[in-house]
Amino acid sequence: MVPAEVPVKKQATDDDGKAITGEHAYDYKFKFVLKNGEKRTLDYELSGEKVKPFTPNAVIKAEISKKRAIKGPNEISKDKVPNKVRKILNID
Repeated sequence: MVPAEVPVKKQATDDDGKAITGEHAYDYKFKFVLKNGEKRTLDYELSGEKVKPFTPNAVIKAEISKKRAIKGPNEISKDKVPNKVRKILNID
């Protein structure tokens, strides 16, 4: 799930720490629940030229490895979340 508070908008930087002209970023710490019920926390930077933050408290889905998001994250409707995961995340 997306945290309740929108992170501070910051200047996007490259791997060397140099500012990327015209790009901004938001740093997130997401708590994911895997299909087997295992919980995993990952840091994620959302960046781009016209980037908008995720909707606070929205449900997201992503394919993740142990260290990073491979595909996504993308906002999804709460009714697409499996019941087992809904209970773990306390989704109505």
